[in-house]
Amino acid sequence: MKLTNKHINRLNVIIEMSIDRASRTLSKTLKTASVIKISYTSVRDSCSVTERLNSDEREMIGTLLAMEGVDNGKILFMVEKEDAYVLKDLYLREPVGTTTEYDLYVESAVKEIGNILSGSICNSIASDLGLTILPLPPLVTCDYAGTIFSAMIMDELFEDDDLLLMDTLFEIMHYNFKCFLYFIPGKEIIACLDKDHLG
Repeated sequence: MKLTNKHINRLNVIIEMSIDRASRTLSKTLKTASVIKISYTSVRDSCSVTERLNSDEREMIGTLLAMEGVDNGKILFMVEKEDAYVLKDLYLREPVGTTTEYDLYVESAVKEIGNILSGSICNSIASDLGLTILPLPPLVTCDYAGTIFSAMIMDELFEDDDLLLMDTLFEIMHYNFKCFLYFIPGKEIIACLDKDHLG
């Protein structure tokens, strides 16, 4: 399918609504304000994105989920390792600063937050487009940003260098750190962009 600016704009509207719902869900889960900003949506060269992230030496914790019902649809949630400690404390209602090292509880908290966000986004998109979308069990990884991102796009690299990628930035208020979410819509979602009810 040849993607046009109209398709991208329609996808932006759909994603903005789902991200707004996910933001409210995240705020309730962490009992603190979160603001989710969409940086941009575009057809991007996967090699240039990978190159940029490979130069990022921050150690991250990421949770990667495939979406059942949309061919090759994926969601990747990433946060810096030290910031994941704060997320774990917020998630478990512990004083921030309690967690000082990476353990199974940190991994579990990031996994659950990724599940919550992905589920909220999938439900919203499925409702808007009349699709059935289910997030599959996530894979949690602690590694450099580029390594985690490369695992997300590996399958797509075999098909095309151009990648329709949603790049989203989460800001956790009061704690001065950001989380990152990358979203590959999948072929069924892209096909729905031509439907009349999207405007």
